Amino acid sequence: MTRSQVRYLLGTPMLADPFDPQRWDYIYTLQRGREKTPDRAHFIVRFEGDKVSRVERPDLIVPMPLDAQQPKAPAPAQPEAAAPVPPPAPAVEQPAPKPDGTVN
Repeated sequence: MTRSQVRYLLGTPMLADPFDPQRWDYIYTLQRGREKTPDRAHFIVRFEGDKVSRVERPDLIVPMPLDAQQPKAPAPAQPEAAAPVPPPAPAVEQPAPKPDGTVN
């Protein structure tokens, strides 16, 4: 097949690598109804000149539950080791006022 025939059958590649013009990556995702896990496929079409030389199917993409695809909030930054905090000073008791408002 030629490049134009591949593009006609499979559509525009998801990634046409500018550093490797002999490689086109296709990634497909299909969500059926209310299923939690979408079906995914990834394959690579390699060319020699203008003709397909081989098609690869790496097993890099695995199904993920939809809730795992949600972006997670970043974890709060852990403070660096700080100097130890000294214990609080003992509290000094203040005499309680008498009913007439005076203090001894």
